[in-house]
Amino acid sequence: MVVSEAELLQQRAESGDSAAQMTLAILLDNRGMHEHAVNWLRAAAESQHVEAQFVLGARLLVGRAAPFNPKRAPNGRAPRPIRAFPRRRS
Repeated sequence: MVVSEAELLQQRAESGDSAAQMTLAILLDNRGMHEHAVNWLRAAAESQHVEAQFVLGARLLVGRAAPFNPKRAPNGRAPRPIRAFPRRRS
């Protein structure tokens, strides 16, 4: 029996691999399966996957493929962008 990459990815995600959960969420989202993607995104976020936490928080704030719920987003506000360089002071 030949197992596809997607099936292996799902097996890893179901076993609790947060990186696999995030990758599966992206794959499902790209295929238009947004609700399933959010479920995997939430699982990865709950496993302390930082990128998943950021993406899920943003989606909860704007209501994209997840119900609008700012109270479930980190700190109830939009995640701040990461700055590579500090702002120049005048």
